[in-house]
Amino acid sequence: MKMSDLEVDQPVTILIVAGEQKMEFPSSVILTNPKKCTTYLAPIMKEGKILNFNGKGITTHIIVQLPESKPLVFREVILNTMKKDDGSFCYGMQSKEEGVEVNRRGSFRCPLGLSSMLRIGLNRTTYDIILRDVSLTGFSFVFTDSGDEVCDVGQMVHTVLNDYIAEVNKNFSYQMYGTVVRREELENGKIVYGCKLAEAIKDLDNYIAMKERIRSRNQRGR
Repeated sequence: MKMSDLEVDQPVTILIVAGEQKMEFPSSVILTNPKKCTTYLAPIMKEGKILNFNGKGITTHIIVQLPESKPLVFREVILNTMKKDDGSFCYGMQSKEEGVEVNRRGSFRCPLGLSSMLRIGLNRTTYDIILRDVSLTGFSFVFTDSGDEVCDVGQMVHTVLNDYIAEVNKNFSYQMYGTVVRREELENGKIVYGCKLAEAIKDLDNYIAMKERIRSRNQRGR
């Protein structure tokens, strides 16, 4: 979904990230202008003044909850303070990227597409998989061979996230133990297995943040 596809009066959440701090502010769509690729949001006022979310080290994301759908997030949007013709304030919001789904684990997904091996329960048999994404609380995967789709919800699984990031010339490796909490069929017939991590993984947050910074920098350079 594009930002200009949002309807007037659609509630949204403005998520502000500054370093380790996160702040959320409720707002709503008051106008869209597809020709200018701009969506206008109701302002956040404090003591009669509109809050300005521009500044060094600040990134802004917009989260949208649509009826009967997963939440969508528009990442790293441009959010400018503006005045309408009647003199009242609003935010002008622009984003080159379409909204992406926020996973059911309640954390941002970090796309991966990495090959790995999977063990199910105490079975020593290994299966070839593709790790699709990871978050601080879980991960998802698909079997490389559709004939290996033998996982059920509730089963314990073990895999390893191995990744070499050329931009920093460094290898990363994380042992991941989880429980399958959902199965979802894709349009191509593949089954995606969503897993909840059994415990928090040390330094995984730094890895995800690094991947996101590199992804965003590469997108801006296109």
